[in-house]
Amino acid sequence: MGEEGKVVGHLLKWAREQQELTMRDVQLRGGPAPGYQSEVENGQKGEVSAEKLYAWCRTLTVTPAFARGQVPRLEPTTPGRCRGLAGWIEPEVRQNLPEFEALLPIERFQRVLKMIATSAELPIVVLAYVMAMDVSALKNLLYEDARSLYITEVQLKQVAVLTAMPTRFFKLGKLCEDD
Repeated sequence: MGEEGKVVGHLLKWAREQQELTMRDVQLRGGPAPGYQSEVENGQKGEVSAEKLYAWCRTLTVTPAFARGQVPRLEPTTPGRCRGLAGWIEPEVRQNLPEFEALLPIERFQRVLKMIATSAELPIVVLAYVMAMDVSALKNLLYEDARSLYITEVQLKQVAVLTAMPTRFFKLGKLCEDD
């Protein structure tokens, strides 16, 4: 029998609802039975076997850390909790800096955001949660024509915090050695 671990049911419910999935949809895609989902989502059951949790997370395209409530939300009052959460992006950006410099600021922002959202560490549903966005709004940022998008200063700062890269990189395409 698999090891049990605590989960935060309302986060699983949020992820399911953000993707417009019914409990039956989740079950058909390899997740637990609707009755079990309901118990967990409503806080009546807080322990889930590792095997069941991994299947459920795979179905919802979230991480076990997210389901356990271990992924912080990027809040204006406590941005430091998320600083560098997507820091693995910076070396790849540095390696391709000339390519990034040639992009428009919005294209640079969108490209970095796509790199994060397509990762195993912060898949799109988890990234939407971290950025306090609806999944549909994040998808618009990711997949709309960059030239027709408008990003807010808050969104720019969020991605800068997540990547631990300065906002000037997104605006100007420059990284200094001491960044």
